[in-house]
Amino acid sequence: MPQRPSEGARSSAHSSNGPTELERAIKACRSAFATCAVFSLVINVLMLASPVYMLQVYDRVLTTGRVETLVMLTLMATAALAVMCALDALRTSITIRIGCWLNEQLGPAYLACAVRGRLKGEASGAESLRDISQIQNFIATQGLTAFFDAPWVPIFVGLIWILHPMLGAVAVASAVVLFLLSVANEFATRKANETANRKQIEAMLLAEATIRNAEIVQAMHMLPALTERWAAVNRTVLDGLRRSGDVGGFVLATTKFVRFFVQVAILGVGAWLVVNSQLTAGAMIAGSILLERALAPVELVISM
Repeated sequence: MPQRPSEGARSSAHSSNGPTELERAIKACRSAFATCAVFSLVINVLMLASPVYMLQVYDRVLTTGRVETLVMLTLMATAALAVMCALDALRTSITIRIGCWLNEQLGPAYLACAVRGRLKGEASGAESLRDISQIQNFIATQGLTAFFDAPWVPIFVGLIWILHPMLGAVAVASAVVLFLLSVANEFATRKANETANRKQIEAMLLAEATIRNAEIVQAMHMLPALTERWAAVNRTVLDGLRRSGDVGGFVLATTKFVRFFVQVAILGVGAWLVVNSQLTAGAMIAGSILLERALAPVELVISM
């Protein structure tokens, strides 16, 4: 893991000419990100074990009846999958530690900034600390690993194309549709999410101020007015969350339909090619597995 910056480095991070604390922290995590990228490379290469195994079993073992070939293929596939799962666990462990380390490094600096802002009369609160927690949760979950796996989508699609151009056309079309859905989801929910987040901060600050000055509020009989003001802001938050949630849920449901449909489509096209002696049964199954793996990061990115 990256080393903790010295106190001098941390104090200089706030100078106008030098890098910010956030930039220093991200720079310190580069080696950890590089390790995750290397692990993702090996993991995605080992992902080929399943389609290659299916391809060899259907096209070689079932046609030759050689049990020893089946045993060796099974042992090799098992070893590859075991290494893949171990590396995936290590990658998850690294991302969790990156998120915790960023929280530890940025938390004091952002807390100090919030205190200085409050002393200057700014309406600042603990929003920055909540933002850091959200970033930590994003890094610690599959959100970050999805972006490491996303560059492999065209590689898997290319492998499907090598099996047969018609299967490749199905894969390309499905990837394009999912990409367009992700773009549509972003543009459709961005404004509503931004408004909801801004109003949510406003509602939290209003609630904190009301609670902090409870005696004055009670003495001046201001509670009903402040409650109504808070409720109005909170209704705006809920309205934005409902709109973005409805759109996001529809897009995610459409994404799942596309995922399930393309699995049926590629098997159907593959079966048609097998019937017409243009493809082997092993290649048909391998293409289906490769397509599932290729589209998984895209769907994960949309959901995250």
